[in-house]
Amino acid sequence: MHKLVCLIFIIFCFVNVVECKQVLPDIVINSTLTIDAAKSGDKGKNYFYCAENHKCPTEDVVKEYFKNKGYNVMRGEVSVWQGLYALAFFDEIFYKHNFLYSSDLPEHFFEDEYLYLSRKKMFDKKYEYLKQSDIYDFINSQLNKYGYLPVRFLHDNEIEGYSDCTAYFYSDTVQKFLKRIDNKIFAKIVYRIAQNPNQNRAGIPDYIVWNDKELVFIEVKRDKETMRTKQIDWAEFLLNNKIPYKLVRVKGVNSI
Repeated sequence: MHKLVCLIFIIFCFVNVVECKQVLPDIVINSTLTIDAAKSGDKGKNYFYCAENHKCPTEDVVKEYFKNKGYNVMRGEVSVWQGLYALAFFDEIFYKHNFLYSSDLPEHFFEDEYLYLSRKKMFDKKYEYLKQSDIYDFINSQLNKYGYLPVRFLHDNEIEGYSDCTAYFYSDTVQKFLKRIDNKIFAKIVYRIAQNPNQNRAGIPDYIVWNDKELVFIEVKRDKETMRTKQIDWAEFLLNNKIPYKLVRVKGVNSI
């Protein structure tokens, strides 16, 4: 009898966990867009159909959706923004740093707020400078000046078919983005990363989309997929700072 009660209790808990729905902040719920996409029948990554019945992942459905509406689409996420952060604050991060005799990152870099607090006046001064700068000119200047140096944030990860961030940042897509992004918006994002790079690099939205009228940060999820805490933190940060943001959910529908 005792074993039966325990079994019923375990089943009850399991059912409730499975059926538990994530409760998001109202500000995020009110900035959610749901789009339909035909299901491919696959259970893995290629769960949907994109154009011409091509099986594709959730991210490609959203990318195609915005491109069809005339938007430019650029990959965001941690690799891109940690690279832009590194270029924006290169002189502050690598102040008195010798690449020939040390690691590619300063000591204590991954100790949350340590780097920022140890050089707060320098970071804050650069933040004020960025808010008044031409981001396109500034980032390209930093890229030409420092892009060759062995910094992991610039060279570790392949992005969108490019060998690393440095190569990707020279692409037409990123160059158009740098011309389009508002300097104050750019400054707020890289400054938030600068205040705690160990924690704040992760969770930034998947894509940035833009046209002549708007620029929007896009987080991509399937219909019932949960958001990670850091993704929610970024969503709230962007929305609370009046920076356009959308959580785009893709709902699978049966193909005809």
